[in-house]
Amino acid sequence: MNSVFFSSEMSSCNTLDDLIKTAEMSVEDALTMPPSVYTSEDFHQLELEKLFRKEWVCVGRVEEIPKFGDFVTLDIAGQPVVAIRQKDNEIRAFANTCLHRCSKLLDDKRGNRPRINCPYHAWTYDMSGKLLAAPYMTETKDFTIEGKRLHELRVEVWEGFIYVTLDPSVESVSAQLAGLQEVYGQYRMADYITFVHDDEIWDGNWKILVENFIEGYHLFKIHKTSFEPISPTSWQFPQKGGDAYMYATAKVKPESGFCVAPETNTHLEGEWRETGSVGCVFPSHLIQITGDFLWYMSIQPEGTGKLRVRRGLSVAPERLAMVDESDRESFFAEMKALFDQVNTEDKVAVNAVSAGVQSQFAKQSQMSIHEGCLKDFSRYLAKKLAK
Repeated sequence: MNSVFFSSEMSSCNTLDDLIKTAEMSVEDALTMPPSVYTSEDFHQLELEKLFRKEWVCVGRVEEIPKFGDFVTLDIAGQPVVAIRQKDNEIRAFANTCLHRCSKLLDDKRGNRPRINCPYHAWTYDMSGKLLAAPYMTETKDFTIEGKRLHELRVEVWEGFIYVTLDPSVESVSAQLAGLQEVYGQYRMADYITFVHDDEIWDGNWKILVENFIEGYHLFKIHKTSFEPISPTSWQFPQKGGDAYMYATAKVKPESGFCVAPETNTHLEGEWRETGSVGCVFPSHLIQITGDFLWYMSIQPEGTGKLRVRRGLSVAPERLAMVDESDRESFFAEMKALFDQVNTEDKVAVNAVSAGVQSQFAKQSQMSIHEGCLKDFSRYLAKKLAK
């Protein structure tokens, strides 16, 4: 890897060189990433170009758009996109931009429409992207609506997650995640039922939240009363990674009654019934999976100091079946409260690191053995950004 592709104006050259050196270190000698990877505007622009406009990005869960006309939108590196449930039950994705004057078509994060009507000049499309009407355009020379469609994007579903990419040539999700499928396939995530989905804006750099999510070193401090009693820091297992993902596993205390596979779950076997995992589908799709719950985040950078977080919380069908219909509302509320607490705790950590990396005295440091997953992340970044 090298940084020869940089133009002379790009001040991130030294940052990438430092990152490459860090990524090449052995696990025993591993250091944290250079502070400038979180603060450099040029480096941020490189990430948008080389990562978010080239990779697969999670836009949500399939059960969030179950009916024809249901849609979910997301801006990927500044590019508005929309994924829509079709009449044939397939999911298709399009540029969320009108063919006329490029107005954003659907501004809601989620919803349902029988048709898409541009808010500017009322050009109308069906949910397959076909242009149906263009008011007052009949007088325009040689204009016809025939053959005009919204720009279609590649979309793929993996384990119930909807992925969209702006790059028509990138390798498929299923191929990239074949190794992760061997592990996560045991949980049957596609069957989990989502009961929370929301979007938030956080202060901080997107990579700081990724690193915070995938390492278990901070549980004893940041999550002292939430996750630590369920799965202690000392129980976090060695991490494993591939070119497009990483994951870590951890034992769960069976007496906690949480994060353990219900008795009616017959597909998780042996230690996997009491084992949870946190992982990242690079660049920024975060997953925490156990035998009863699934928590995910899909992160989009909003500059070097802000990030957009799409969050979802799902429950395994076997776990939900244990809850009486009349008690489900309180059950969902209780579970949401726990994960809201964890979110609040993580914001404290992300904000603290985001403030600290701005310091002129910030520098790289040795990593704990419980942070091995950060090594996989730095290797991914160095490899992709140096192409």
